Amino acid sequence: MKIVATVIRYLDRQRVGYKIHKLASFESSYEAAEQLAVSPDVVLRAIPLVDQFGLMFAIVSSPMTLNAQRLSQLMGREVSLATKEYLQAELSDGELNYVPPLGAAFGLRTIMDDELVNTDVIYILTGSKDLVVSLAYQDFLKLQSSASLVADFTEPLDQEHASTKKTLETKNAEVSDLRTLVNDLNQLPPMPELAHKIFQLSSDEKAGVAELVAIVEIDPSLSAQVLRYARSPLFNYPGQVDSIQTAISRVLGFDMVMNLSLGLATAKSFKIQPLGPLGLGNYWRHAIYSAALAQNLAKEVKGDCQFNPGLLYLAGLLHNFGHLLMGHLFKNEFASLNNLVAAHPETPVSELEIQIFGITHTEVGAQLMDKWRLPEEIIVAAREHHNPDYDGEHAAYAKIVMLADYILKGHGMGDAPSQDVPEALLSQLGLTEIQTLMAMNHLLEGCDGFNEMAVQIAKAA
Repeated sequence: MKIVATVIRYLDRQRVGYKIHKLASFESSYEAAEQLAVSPDVVLRAIPLVDQFGLMFAIVSSPMTLNAQRLSQLMGREVSLATKEYLQAELSDGELNYVPPLGAAFGLRTIMDDELVNTDVIYILTGSKDLVVSLAYQDFLKLQSSASLVADFTEPLDQEHASTKKTLETKNAEVSDLRTLVNDLNQLPPMPELAHKIFQLSSDEKAGVAELVAIVEIDPSLSAQVLRYARSPLFNYPGQVDSIQTAISRVLGFDMVMNLSLGLATAKSFKIQPLGPLGLGNYWRHAIYSAALAQNLAKEVKGDCQFNPGLLYLAGLLHNFGHLLMGHLFKNEFASLNNLVAAHPETPVSELEIQIFGITHTEVGAQLMDKWRLPEEIIVAAREHHNPDYDGEHAAYAKIVMLADYILKGHGMGDAPSQDVPEALLSQLGLTEIQTLMAMNHLLEGCDGFNEMAVQIAKAA
């Protein structure tokens, strides 16, 4: 089957909206951009590469080309440009200048430049010398769910982009150590305004449902997530949840909505890359499942361990908050970490963080939370959820979040070192393996709602 036919069939199969543009024959993606009267930045192509595992695609924008030596260093193995003969041995009618940036359509591994322009519509080559397809950028990102984001493996073809690249490199050179910046509290982001309002409300003993409703309804996306959570099968509410008032008074309760809203509002202003194991999509999916699972597990805990349900939910929601801060402040370094985690899933994420940043996300997240004066239970969960030996104040919050992480690892989520729950951890919480399985099974009943919630939060961020 011809490459262009494979591309169109793949887009149809993925149910993605697109438009086909018939052009005069062009020699490069630059020429295609000229005919389309668009910036070359929004016309994407794939550079075919070869490594020890075979053919792979690198997705870049038209003004950029590949630095094979730099990419080899980043990948930890030799990577070279594919010859025309090699490409055509894999894809019979493949032409080097017209390769479509859709590796998944051909079952090929894909890496993607993390500096692609963020725009509403992008244009992609199709394997044809006179056809280009346009589609929504967000739809294109969904098609790259299995791609690895890589930073600094491209270089510009023209002086304008060379200047931009140089500016980025200069900026990155000034960032020597994340720890230095984290220790300078004046450099850390302030708490978002909406989160600050919710936090102030939580400290007001006279505040009631009406005041909380008024704040939540300021932000339509926040309101939508609160309603979506209240409607999930997790709560089995028999009536209609058609207002924030109903969600608070009849389903979730004041404290739950307070902490859910605080968690969502706190993290909303942090911008990180959308894809990869540490990308925004997976961050929110893991956060939402962790928060709900931690609450389910806590219901089974007996004895001295007592939890505030709202605080426990917030602890689960924000325990990996350090990743948001890392990705927000250090885009390129975080992209490298994201790629390393994808390439070495067996290596504890904290080891990879030390390798790149010299500090872990647990330290970073706790540092910022402390600056913002969040509840100590939340700070402890963020700082200690990878530390099985911690037995200090509020240890139960860290341990229940740690247990949720282990369980979710078995379902392809999170950064726990293993999916095998340590017996010692179960013993400390007084839980059995059967209880954890039942808690997770109950959670999975609402998985469609949780997945959609994660998608919508990531889009709104």
